[in-house]
Amino acid sequence: MIDLDTWQFGTEAFSSAEEFCEHISINERQYQSRIEARLHADPVYQKWKSASPPLRTMPFYHLYRQSAESKKFHAAAEAAASGTISDKDRERLIGLTKEITHSPVVLKPGQKLFHGRYLDFSKTVFPSSYSIPSFLSCTLCPEVAIWHALSKAGQYSTMQNAAVFIITLAAACPALFGAKGKLDHEQELLLPPAQTLNLTASTIIPTGNFNIVHATLTYSP
Repeated sequence: MIDLDTWQFGTEAFSSAEEFCEHISINERQYQSRIEARLHADPVYQKWKSASPPLRTMPFYHLYRQSAESKKFHAAAEAAASGTISDKDRERLIGLTKEITHSPVVLKPGQKLFHGRYLDFSKTVFPSSYSIPSFLSCTLCPEVAIWHALSKAGQYSTMQNAAVFIITLAAACPALFGAKGKLDHEQELLLPPAQTLNLTASTIIPTGNFNIVHATLTYSP
């Protein structure tokens, strides 16, 4: 596993993923290169990268990695969940899902991941679970997750609903590792669609105008 709880840069040390996210919220974009250097030196990271097939051998993932196309794959998974999927979307969904489930990269139970998205925090009772019909795009980099959370919440003009998930895997899970290609800086791990996160706690980080949500994920094929 790659440890995403313990971070140290010179004299600065952080003992949890949440503590590091909170620190980043008031020191934005100061750690990207140092996070990348730390991850690149990790032997598990190197193993995942070496095991990942060339993009040209995965036509659906290769297409997904083009920013204009990724939304179409997420939309295909969402259409399947609503029962309104077209033949073209079904082809996208089945093709990318197959490439993920056949990936040589299998994340171990206990591995933590970051994920940024919009989440409605206005409900009186915070939900205990949260279903994500689309493909689940996670990252090893908290700065990337924070950026995506704020970006997606900004689309709704409700920045207070930006959510950074710290996900702990409860079971082994296949993933495609985006450590190759133009978007390698995103440190993406793409998980299969239609997964349910069990939410265990939520912490508001007012300095960064986003929320940290702790969750567990038991992979369901």
